[in-house]
Amino acid sequence: MPKQTRHLNKTPQVLRGELPPPEKILDIARESGFVKRLRKLNPALLLYTLVFGVSAHKHPMVSEIHRKYKTMDNSLAEDDKIRQQSLSKRIDDTMVTFLSQVFLACIDRMASTSSAELRDHYREFQTIFILDSTIIRLHAKLAALFPATRSRIAAGGMKISVLFNALTHGPEMISIVSERVHDIKALKIGPWIKDCLILMDLGYYAHWNLNKIVEYGGSFVVRVKKSAKPMVISVVSSLSTDNPPVSGSTTLWKYLESIPQQGIIDLVVQIGFKRRKYRKKQRRDKKNVRVVCFWNEENAVWHTYMTNLSVQSFSADEIYLLYRFRWEIEMLFKELKSDFELGKLLSSRNPVVMVNVYASLIRLTISHQLYKNMVLAEEFESEREKFSPKMWSTVLIENLAIFFNIIRDELFCSYDVQERVENLFHTLRCQSKRIVPTALTRSKILNI
Repeated sequence: MPKQTRHLNKTPQVLRGELPPPEKILDIARESGFVKRLRKLNPALLLYTLVFGVSAHKHPMVSEIHRKYKTMDNSLAEDDKIRQQSLSKRIDDTMVTFLSQVFLACIDRMASTSSAELRDHYREFQTIFILDSTIIRLHAKLAALFPATRSRIAAGGMKISVLFNALTHGPEMISIVSERVHDIKALKIGPWIKDCLILMDLGYYAHWNLNKIVEYGGSFVVRVKKSAKPMVISVVSSLSTDNPPVSGSTTLWKYLESIPQQGIIDLVVQIGFKRRKYRKKQRRDKKNVRVVCFWNEENAVWHTYMTNLSVQSFSADEIYLLYRFRWEIEMLFKELKSDFELGKLLSSRNPVVMVNVYASLIRLTISHQLYKNMVLAEEFESEREKFSPKMWSTVLIENLAIFFNIIRDELFCSYDVQERVENLFHTLRCQSKRIVPTALTRSKILNI
């Protein structure tokens, strides 16, 4: 059987532009040092294999990746295709670099298609970030590289911190570190936060960290730690008329104990923090911020949210809804660990683990972009509200094999696959919808 062309000059239409074109993928592979010239391994075909040839096991073995790649690549005769031993040697740090750069390219493509309606509603922000992290268990042989802290057995632990972009509906920045690295050290506040809003979990709560966000021109919403002691300065608004007077010497928690346990109260509090050392000296500083408190009648507890957003721009109810939007990233982690099989990686080779992580992250960006396009394609809001992000990730994983086969056939077969593509997306659209609209959808939270 004669060799066919090795140059792929089109992106499979089933992806609808969610991945960079093959020429761009090849450029990234060359710049990362993964390939120097096209021979038996095509980086675009390998990328399609890793992203859509998902394993049914706890982790994809090299032998399975090799079989999937041979199935995908119809450009060479069977005897000329790459052998398993050769592919195993190619799974190294250069492949990890290649996939990480492809992932960044996917993020750039998502940013170029961000929601204009969302930008219009929150026009004072360049974007809205949601920050959180999750732990992935690794093989015990990787404990030296990724030491665990929460496991009783000798195993490794990898912490993936994700900065989720609410405008593009996908990850913006990824930090992969050992489990022992504190959450707050994975977040490097800098000029990138200017004119942006960031929603954070308790793991990133520190007064000095919040002050850095303000000084760099950003905004934040974060839950207040029980161990923190912000001092109440004044009451902005309250549903109760019999609140005790504020002296500036009462902590937030003592003040909440002294007021009626009901409704919403909007406060100004003062937080203290230490400045960075300068010439071996370190001084303390103070800053006034806003705390919005909601009484949860069912659990009999106050929910407290600290922010520097002004009362004129955002009411107390809007602060609450904004923070609820942080659950978007919790769904993202569920997809990574459950639907995308990153709950536990059993491989003992670090490059194999990192390749699997980045392949899953790339699959995640494609998943979110496809979901966003599918929802926006619906003409009526009542139909948009029936889509379930949780159901979508499950349905997508169940149909990855169809994606894989359509991509292969479109690249190497002469017949048109348009009808198969339309049938696939019709199936995805129908299976991802609920019978009735969800109680609180993302569009309602963001008023779009």
